[in-house]
Amino acid sequence: MLPRVDVVIPDQRRPLATSGLWSALRGADGAETEEKMEEEGKLSLHVPTTQELLQYELVQLALDANYKPKHPKAWRTREFVLLAVARNGRALQYASKALRNDKGVVMAAVTQNGDALQYASEALQGNKDIVMAAVKQSGRALVYSSLSQDKEVVVAAIKQDVLAAEFAAPELNDDKEVVMAVLKHEPWRLRYSKFQNDKDFVMAAAMQDKRVLEYVSPELREAIQNDAAERSLY
Repeated sequence: MLPRVDVVIPDQRRPLATSGLWSALRGADGAETEEKMEEEGKLSLHVPTTQELLQYELVQLALDANYKPKHPKAWRTREFVLLAVARNGRALQYASKALRNDKGVVMAAVTQNGDALQYASEALQGNKDIVMAAVKQSGRALVYSSLSQDKEVVVAAIKQDVLAAEFAAPELNDDKEVVMAVLKHEPWRLRYSKFQNDKDFVMAAAMQDKRVLEYVSPELREAIQNDAAERSLY
């Protein structure tokens, strides 16, 4: 049993009872009186349990985001890892294999940093919920996914970072939705697209940069310019 301890706060000089804290940590209902401890001339200490040590690690991490745990089981403890990855998604790399396959833990990591997907288990790198969360935070995280052929995932990644298009499956290179998503970021790519004479695609690209009209046929360019002139009259 741990004793009641009075902490004196220097600026207020008021004793603050901490027996409740110690009792909670020890799982005890009370504590020996100070008088008895003084009579015996000693304090009752104990070797901390694994749970107490891990609780200490968790408290330290909560106080210091850069804290490096000392206990070997810290990275196998879900509560500790959840807090760590919520602060820095890349901390997932230190987690145990089991926790890197824990959907809740991995989701917390990729939501904070999409690139943490590289440290997830192979199974979760192919989980659409996880991958969508990752690419919405970092489009280039698509490179760590096994869903590069999933159009919805690829379009979401491109919307976040157009360079994610480089990691899309080859069969999506000429997909209309994928190409449209790219053109909204980089209209100049119309020059190399098979849709360069498709009015809808040209209009989408021209809204970003009118210079793309140089890449289309004269007939289409004239038609688009006439449409624009007519709309300006209303």
